[in-house]
Amino acid sequence: MDVCPSADGGTFSSWSRLRGTSGYAARVLHGRPVPPPQSLPRAVLGAAARTLAPPSHVLCGLHSGVVGGYVTWIAVGTAVPGGVWALLLHG
Repeated sequence: MDVCPSADGGTFSSWSRLRGTSGYAARVLHGRPVPPPQSLPRAVLGAAARTLAPPSHVLCGLHSGVVGGYVTWIAVGTAVPGGVWALLLHG
């Protein structure tokens, strides 16, 4: 499941095959094929996709890919949790 549908799904697939140390060592050192990763049940994946699709579409629509957007998202991503934390400590 991709957060942004336009993103390449191959990245996650490749990462999930090599996340185990033994799988990575077998691939790099010995050239052996890596076994396919275990997957979640379809019902769980479907529920997650239905739940996360609307917010992810909004976020993908807000993200333009311009460098200034990255800076804005870093600032917002730092300020919002920091503000919530400050409110919780004060209250």
